[in-house]
Amino acid sequence: MRLNRITIALLLAAHAAIPGPAAAETVRFWTSEIDTAGPGLATLEYLVTAFEARYPDVDLVVSRVVEEEISAAVIDAVKTSSAPPDIIHTTAENLLTLYRRGLLDGTPASELVAASGTARFFPGSIGAFSPNGDGRNIYAVPIHGWVQAVWYRKDLFDALGLPPPDSVPRLVAAAKALHDPAAGRFGIVMGTGATLYAEQVFTQMAYSQGARIFDPDGNFTLDDPAFREALKSYQTLARYTPPGPGTWESRYNYLGGRAAMIFVSSFIMSDLARVAAGIYDQKRDDFSYDSELLNRSRIVPVLNGTRPAGFGTLVGLGFTETGTNAARRGAADFARFLLTNAANIAFLHISPGGMLPVLQDVAQSQSFYSDLTDILSRYGRLQIERLTSGFQSMVTVGFSRGRPEPRYAPYFDRGVVRKLLGIVTSNPDLPVEDAIAMVRDWEPGAAGK
Repeated sequence: MRLNRITIALLLAAHAAIPGPAAAETVRFWTSEIDTAGPGLATLEYLVTAFEARYPDVDLVVSRVVEEEISAAVIDAVKTSSAPPDIIHTTAENLLTLYRRGLLDGTPASELVAASGTARFFPGSIGAFSPNGDGRNIYAVPIHGWVQAVWYRKDLFDALGLPPPDSVPRLVAAAKALHDPAAGRFGIVMGTGATLYAEQVFTQMAYSQGARIFDPDGNFTLDDPAFREALKSYQTLARYTPPGPGTWESRYNYLGGRAAMIFVSSFIMSDLARVAAGIYDQKRDDFSYDSELLNRSRIVPVLNGTRPAGFGTLVGLGFTETGTNAARRGAADFARFLLTNAANIAFLHISPGGMLPVLQDVAQSQSFYSDLTDILSRYGRLQIERLTSGFQSMVTVGFSRGRPEPRYAPYFDRGVVRKLLGIVTSNPDLPVEDAIAMVRDWEPGAAGK
């Protein structure tokens, strides 16, 4: 495995502080959802220490792998027998890819869900990790989710008499009206370039506009008129973004008061709360953060249009069959530990607001809303529930209303839509028809692939 393909996290300090017994079995836990260099590291270290105290025969090694590379990294590691993971913490999209490659063992997942009780999970969360969306033949354990929303500056909208940006036409109109680079303000921050972030934002917009990428016969197509209109809308909206690629790092423009809107996941909630409290540790030399931003911000979790579209994704725990029997037992034990009420709440508090519960008892627990950093209490229970309302009309890349769309997996793997978005956002005057023609060779089965 080429190490430059993945970002290996720090081996947790807990291992040095509390060494396991000599016979402890190494269990490799790969995550794409936890920033092991961020403020949640202390919570993760605590959980690992608590787990290893309960299971002294397990030595848990945590590695961070970026979301867009984790599937390829797992495939490479298994193919080359280069210390592949025993348990994988990543999005439903990535786990579906690994399942299609035959790399996930569904037995421990099914057993863990059955032992916890299917009624404990929110409806639809289990179906997202079964091939047909029916909750059968589960290949991963739901552990949390996140919701994408439009966060916007209500004060700026009110000053111009603009309505909330709850539809694509309103988004475009507001971005155009509020875009003023000369004054140091951009209309919107969103994904641009050939990135997963761009595909996530586009998916929500396109779904609200009635776009589809499969015709009535089930064939993949980029010729749907509504899809092309959605692509034009995205290309137009990209005109009002900050210069450079629109990645997750671009959120600093919103946190610093330099953007009127941002498409972003609920992970920004902890950033906003820390900025408000004056404890945000991501220092910048080029601007300062706006401590009043949290009070000035509002949320639009669902875009209205031809059909309502919320966007988010479920995150699960998948298991490989590559390790020893002891390692496989250890991986299942760690998942079982994370499904306990107390450990699950602590796990979600690694990123308060970013990691939302899929266990109903956790969502109803006051302990969930009382994180030690006091972030969730700044929003209040009603605000959190409003945000999670996006799950009710949720779509995500490769899924529709929580049901897997296996037909899309090969197109997702090859990044067809991401490459298309990269072309149109980098070339604002290029007709979308020409951009579509440029990606034909990237479609699975194309002669030029």
